[in-house]
Amino acid sequence: MKADGSCGAFSRPLLGAVLFLSRVLTKQTVTGAENLPRGGAAILVGNHLSGYDAVSYGRLQYERGIHPRFLAKHTLFQIPVGGRLLRMLGTIPVYRGTERAKEALAAALAVLEEKHTVTMFPEGTYSYVPSVVPLQGKTGAVRLSLLTGAPIIPVGSWGSQNVWHPEKLHPSLWPKPHVHFVVSAPWTPKLLPGESEAAGARRMTAELMDKIAELTAVARENCERK
Repeated sequence: MKADGSCGAFSRPLLGAVLFLSRVLTKQTVTGAENLPRGGAAILVGNHLSGYDAVSYGRLQYERGIHPRFLAKHTLFQIPVGGRLLRMLGTIPVYRGTERAKEALAAALAVLEEKHTVTMFPEGTYSYVPSVVPLQGKTGAVRLSLLTGAPIIPVGSWGSQNVWHPEKLHPSLWPKPHVHFVVSAPWTPKLLPGESEAAGARRMTAELMDKIAELTAVARENCERK
């Protein structure tokens, strides 16, 4: 399936090349693929296991006609080659703890207003230790949904830490690693009567992370069984 060209012509061959390498070097399977958006604004939210997630989550979407648009910490854009690639793919930089922090929200809103999908890792860091998967999430995804009405699609994944573990300098590609995804049905957050946006965002983010934890457990079981 052809992905939309919302980030320009240069990104399409780049995504195609990355997808080809991913197919050659890793096995990737999906449960619940029918829950991925087939058009319109959506917020894909999942757990974060390693740097390979950018490839595996990108492949998850691109194979189903979705041009992946990630939010990523701004320091990644300072890497000479990697930063250029991120910009070509339309990745949105996140300036945490600075006066530019609101820029990511505005950029994500613009993508959603254009009826595209935004991908977020609410943990903000890796959580590859089974006993702490996932970590506490930040409220950005829920706040974006409340602002736009775009549904959130919770995702749990397992296996990308075996492709490129955060504590290793190079990927492990033999035996062929397996990454598995479990995609849940879309969910649109709603505030309770009399509930403030801040309180509602915290409550629903906690619910979202509980859901992602459940999905991650299923993804891990499926991944390790195959």
